[in-house]
Amino acid sequence: MYRMTANKRKSILSGARNAVSKVIEKLGMSEEGKGGYFRLFHLENPKEGYIGLNLVCEGWVGGHSNAPKMRKYWIVSMEKAIRLATKAALYGDSASGQSKDESKDHYAGAILVRCIPDEDSDPVWLIFSFSGLPAQADEAVTIATSAHMAVNVDEVRKLVELTQNELAWDLVHEMYPHMDIGPRPAKLL
Repeated sequence: MYRMTANKRKSILSGARNAVSKVIEKLGMSEEGKGGYFRLFHLENPKEGYIGLNLVCEGWVGGHSNAPKMRKYWIVSMEKAIRLATKAALYGDSASGQSKDESKDHYAGAILVRCIPDEDSDPVWLIFSFSGLPAQADEAVTIATSAHMAVNVDEVRKLVELTQNELAWDLVHEMYPHMDIGPRPAKLL
């Protein structure tokens, strides 16, 4: 099981906080107004689904006016990760948005990436999950946070292409201009 150092956990949560702030700014929301629950999981083997899902770090990031909904966001961020791990095993999914169904409270906002998280570690599968903003914004936060973690640029590019998330492209392009993630996705209808 992958273990993350305390400093790396702080860095990841800081990256998620920065992504939330940028999303709030881009969407014109009140900075104090919005935040959400972030989780990072190690998935031991995507072919086994959620069986090998291990929490690496978690925490509330962003503003606190929607903190009364913290319990809901805590649950939804877990549901997104479990659903993605299950769908990755069954269908090869890389984003919870591939199986979203808002009538069942199944939203976008979790991504699965293969990366080398530390200089001295082997490649691992990680699921980034966030809940607290509109679904496209949740997804953008997770993609930008994966870029913060220095996930391989090809993985980030693949996720932006898969999700067609313009907000994620804008965020990564602005926050990490050294990452060439390809052309901006066409506007979503």
